[in-house]
Amino acid sequence: MNITVTDVINAVLAVADEGPDHVYEQQAGTDMCRYTHESLSGTLIPGCLIGTALHRLGVPLERLERYEGEQVLPLLRALGIPVSYAAADPLREVQEAQDDGTPWGEAIRFLRGLDS
Repeated sequence: MNITVTDVINAVLAVADEGPDHVYEQQAGTDMCRYTHESLSGTLIPGCLIGTALHRLGVPLERLERYEGEQVLPLLRALGIPVSYAAADPLREVQEAQDDGTPWGEAIRFLRGLDS
């Protein structure tokens, strides 16, 4: 898997553009987003915006699940995606905005202009 941080940014923008009014709902028992969670039927599904984007880029849900509780920089590095602090910071801002109940279309404001 050869994913770049630009791929991640573009995937996050695409997911948010598909559901700009979507508001991520915290899972019971946690105060932060989850990259994955179980559906009502017990199937593992993508959770937050970044988890959904990474899954679309080919990261298996079982692999994402191992990094629950990690912020985006350590997650991307653990997945072998080269990323600097400067590149990860806007993704962290997106993650924090969605955790605070910001709709995905607004949460990505930190990434606009970085997708080229």
